[in-house]
Amino acid sequence: MVVTDCVRVSAARRTPPRQILEGALVRVADDWGLFWINAADYRGLAVIEGCAHELAHALDLGRTFEDLLQKMPDEESNKHEASVLRIEVAALAEFGIHLSMRRLRTSANWNAPVGVPSHAQKCAKRFVTLIAREIRRMTSPSTHRVKRE
Repeated sequence: MVVTDCVRVSAARRTPPRQILEGALVRVADDWGLFWINAADYRGLAVIEGCAHELAHALDLGRTFEDLLQKMPDEESNKHEASVLRIEVAALAEFGIHLSMRRLRTSANWNAPVGVPSHAQKCAKRFVTLIAREIRRMTSPSTHRVKRE
């Protein structure tokens, strides 16, 4: 007689949290048609930082942010870059990834007061919600049938 049991297997138990976060960011970036680079030259966090930065741009200005930035005067574009850095740092901190604001500011060639205005806070909250939802979707337990005799 064959008895079938349901065994729940969670990807979160097998995959380190940083890899899960990276996977969620890549999936969202792919869904949103975002392309990223690692401008701050992070090694282990390259994909996370690059995807997070581009997602922060999209949340700040919308999915056509590249076209909008190209048309802006330098001063306005720099304001948006500063906002994106704040969004990126605040959102990733919620996932336990602490980037160096100094390093990001240097790589972005941006020098302004540090703080998170309300627009950037709202974007960071949307970022966290979006990525947390993707992580939950990726790591939700799946049911596998195991035959036992």
